[in-house]
This record gives sequence, structure tokens and C-alpha cells, in this order.
Amino acid sequence: MTLPVTALLDWANLVGEFGTVAAEDRTHIERLCKSASSFVERYCHRVFSYDAAIVEYQAGYGTAHLVLERTPVKSITSITVNGSTLSSSDYSIASADAGLIWASGGWPWTALIRGGDIAGDGAPDSEEKSIVVTYKGGYVCPGQVTAGPPALTRDLPDEIEDAVIQLVVARFAGRGVDPRVQSEKTLSSSVSYFDREIPAMVASLLAPYRRLVQA
Repeated sequence: MTLPVTALLDWANLVGEFGTVAAEDRTHIERLCKSASSFVERYCHRVFSYDAAIVEYQAGYGTAHLVLERTPVKSITSITVNGSTLSSSDYSIASADAGLIWASGGWPWTALIRGGDIAGDGAPDSEEKSIVVTYKGGYVCPGQVTAGPPALTRDLPDEIEDAVIQLVVARFAGRGVDPRVQSEKTLSSSVSYFDREIPAMVASLLAPYRRLVQA
């Protein structure tokens, strides 16, 4: 087993935390790396890895900006609205980290027209995803680094990698231990538990990259 190129850590940096990795433990640790990377993405409600050909379907609400999901946005390949391709001069990346794409004339409201409505007004909550954005976005992970062409240089934040490494090390060190155990007193047989989804230090590292999801 080897790490996928989209794993959110460098194997050499992980080994630096362990000191050495025994040959018989490598497969298990690689599985933990994949699991921890997936967990961090679920926790942050986003995909971090770079993709050069993302196709995203968006609804329009008559606002000046669209918000793309895979950030940072590296470049826009094309945008079509109702099948018509926009000129690159009609839009720009307002914020790569936030995924904001600005349109000079604003993005159209893509709501369906109410049946029999003489005024031709759109029906609220009927917006169609008729804006199609093809773009390059996400962070270049350690496994995605290439000399080119095209050359890709790692830009995955260290905090994200550190969080994944901490999870892997903790999971490996805690084999056979109840993961809810926070502290234990052997002589008094006293055990305390915690229900936190993620260790406080890991949560702190990931806080700047976590997205809130509305229910």
C-alpha cells in the first residue's frame, strides 16, 4: 500500500514524528494516514487537494459574486451561463481563498419563471444550476508535487499536515485503548472520559480552514 497523491501529509514528515517506522507497521500506518486525511476533510467540510479540471454547477441569485467550493481558486478555465460562454473580461477572481468570482454585470438570477406570471417573475427557491464554472483549485498536496510540465509546487498549509500527523500518531499510539479515555488512575481505578470529536490541539490547527455548514 502507498499513500494516495491527495493525502494531506508527507510520509517523510510523518516518519520524523515517529522516529522510525517498523516494516511490519507500515501498512497499518499508511491506512491511518488515508483515514486521517479523509477525517480532516469531513471535519472541515471541504476537499483540500488540487484539481486542474473542476467542473462546478452553480445557481445564480442576481448577486455580484459566485462562491466556488474548491479553494484556493488558482485559475478559471471557462464559465458558461445557460450554454453561452462568457468572455474572460466579464469576470475575475475577487478572492482566491474565499472562492469569490466577480462578474462585471452581476450573475443572473436563474430561477424558473412562474407559470402564467404575466410579469415573468422568477419563483423563489427554484434556481437552476445553469452557471457552469470550469477551474483549477485546491492546495497542491505533497504527493501532487511535479517538476512539470506543468510544474506543481506544494502549497498545502503546514497546519493541515500537522493536524493529520497528530491524528495518525495518536491513533497508532492508542491501539487497544478506549478512544474516549482522557485520564486514568491505576491505583484508585478511576477513569475519566471525554466525548470530543477531535483533540483540542487538532481542532485549533484546523479552525482557520473549517467551513460552517448550514442545516
